[in-house]
Amino acid sequence: MQPKAADGLEALSPEPNPAASSRARKAIGAWLLTGAALVGLMVLVGGVTRLTGSGLSITHWDIVVGTLPPLTDAAWEVQFTRYQKTPQYHLLNSHMGIEDFKTIFWWEYIHRLIGRLMGLVFVIPFVVFVRKGWIDSGLGRRLSLIFLLGLAQGALGWYMVKSGLVDVPWVSPYRLAAHLGLAFVLLGLIWTTALNVLEGPAPGRSDRLLISLTGLVFLQVLFGGLVAGAKAGLVESSFPLMGGRLVPEGLFEQGLRGLLEQPVPLQFIHRTLGWLVLLSVIAVVAAPKKFPPVSRPTAIWLAAATGVQFLLGVLTVMNRVPLVLAVLHQGGAIWVFLSALTLTRRSRGSDAEAAREV
Repeated sequence: MQPKAADGLEALSPEPNPAASSRARKAIGAWLLTGAALVGLMVLVGGVTRLTGSGLSITHWDIVVGTLPPLTDAAWEVQFTRYQKTPQYHLLNSHMGIEDFKTIFWWEYIHRLIGRLMGLVFVIPFVVFVRKGWIDSGLGRRLSLIFLLGLAQGALGWYMVKSGLVDVPWVSPYRLAAHLGLAFVLLGLIWTTALNVLEGPAPGRSDRLLISLTGLVFLQVLFGGLVAGAKAGLVESSFPLMGGRLVPEGLFEQGLRGLLEQPVPLQFIHRTLGWLVLLSVIAVVAAPKKFPPVSRPTAIWLAAATGVQFLLGVLTVMNRVPLVLAVLHQGGAIWVFLSALTLTRRSRGSDAEAAREV
């Protein structure tokens, strides 16, 4: 009779019972990848919610009661009456009737419903896996962090929405960027945890250049949130110049705060970071013998993702931020970010060091 540890996933090690460990890896890996997909979907639906002006349509945060949508005319009237008290309704949407309101309500409702679904998808399998003995202490700590970040993301989302319910008809760009940034942190943590489970822990240290590149991509995501919050994508539709100039006139006149809040500087910074990410990826991927064979396909995948994302960004600006292109551009950011994380992880260890020394 084997010890109990052999039935589980102690340290995710296959030695005691390879068949049981393999099943555990696949089950936990599939669970985590499903969670990552839901976070990605949440980001995309959040983009649609913002672009359609739907994010302020639900003015209360009812975690349990709000799971069901309005089911009667009276319930719809209650929701619409609440919305009519918001600055967005008075300043932008006073022409709306209840049928128009339903359109924006549904996008925000779907966005929140996905968040609730994520909670169930996390908690129920987690309890099952713990009871099976498949979660060791190291993985348990990482999963606990993911759960706490998920709760924080929900709270931050409501904190963001509240900023648009008092004096102005839009949410704070800073809170929007923070909400988006935390979503990417959560996505990256779930993704790398899934890779650790499915591929085994990566040995050695990560390449500092690749860490910097991933950080640059994340910084670009944060500025994308600021651009979205300030509607800076609409101020200039020409490319590659802005207003016929390489550097917009009066860029630094309003100081640091102007760079972070004014639409023209924000779009310029976002464009500049886009060029930096593209050129950095080209330089990294084109470096001779930079990567071991196992990670070379991932490097090519990152290059393809970055090229497509850059093109989507250009088309989005030149066409004045149409819904489809803008959502695809947000999805492209997910693709680039996860590709950079995957390449950073797969290039770790002695093989990568040896490859660079050749």
